[in-house]
Amino acid sequence: MNSMQGQKVVVMGGTSGMGLAAAKEFASLGADVIITGRDPERAVRAAGEAGVRAEIVDAASEESLRDFFDMVRNNRSPGDHFKRRPRRGALPRSLG
Repeated sequence: MNSMQGQKVVVMGGTSGMGLAAAKEFASLGADVIITGRDPERAVRAAGEAGVRAEIVDAASEESLRDFFDMVRNNRSPGDHFKRRPRRGALPRSLG
């Protein structure tokens, strides 16, 4: 795989399993990686393990997803306006 230097990668559900493995691989290639998850403790632990940034995002909330991806697109740091109340729910099929 080629270098991903300067590329942003978001791994939804990147706190364990295949998502965490993907985050580690992208980071090793130089990508700026953000993992998301519902559990703050797991997200922080996984981010430390992978050497990436973690954000708590409620994947069942359109507003939370919209705010998160607006932040990513506009190169802003996360703020307190994000919904920090994770709920159970299926991940959307397409985030694009």
